[in-house]
Amino acid sequence: MEISVGIRIDPEEGISSFGIEKVNSLINFGSKVISMEQGGAVMRRLPGKNEETVSMTLSGCDMKVIMEDIDLENSPQWQEYCRRYKEGSALIKPYMHYDDVKSTPATESNGEIERGIELLKSSIEINEGGGSAYWLIGKAYQALKNDAEALAAFKRAFELERENKDVAREYCLACLDAGEPKRALMAAGRAVTIAPDDAGLRSNLGLAYLLDAQLDHAEGVLVTATEMDPNDSIAKNLLRLVGQVKTGERAQPKCIADLQKREG
Repeated sequence: MEISVGIRIDPEEGISSFGIEKVNSLINFGSKVISMEQGGAVMRRLPGKNEETVSMTLSGCDMKVIMEDIDLENSPQWQEYCRRYKEGSALIKPYMHYDDVKSTPATESNGEIERGIELLKSSIEINEGGGSAYWLIGKAYQALKNDAEALAAFKRAFELERENKDVAREYCLACLDAGEPKRALMAAGRAVTIAPDDAGLRSNLGLAYLLDAQLDHAEGVLVTATEMDPNDSIAKNLLRLVGQVKTGERAQPKCIADLQKREG
């Protein structure tokens, strides 16, 4: 199997590595490094107002690590990782927040959420590349209303699972909750790149532009979102808010909480 390993440079996130955790996890599961091959440049797409012009920027470099194929199912370390992951996720899932899905209040968990978090953290000790475990930890802290820990977990999940639109969406929204729209723009732009036909993800990008005071960009992206899905009430409401901020009817919001404040 082939793993891409390298460094990534982002103006908001700084310098980070990728792929090393996956290599170390596979070694822990019994695989061996066969060879290392030259890689190349890592490019990042810059989010923009429309899709006609695509802007790219150099954001890092990588190399290829060729690993020995292994039978994961028969690896004791893999089996123990799966046990901890499954038990931890089962404890957390009833309390996770989803759109249009009623969840059990965290106050009724009787410590189940905390035990789930500990199990998932212990699973990461076995599988360093467990991005989905970090995502679940973020959802657990979200249920507990621990925004700082949720943001940290979603950030780590995004670093490990940059091709997962759900991870990118949660990280984007956590950044917007924290009043960090520039970081949210990076995550939202990534989500739209992964799933360009998802109007909801495009609405999130428009929201990030709005909170970053890039109103023309916000307007352009949200118009596209409403064209993609005319029934998207969120995009329509955000477009209305952009107009109100432009005319001075509403103050420039800086985080999601500002959008919920009544004016005047």
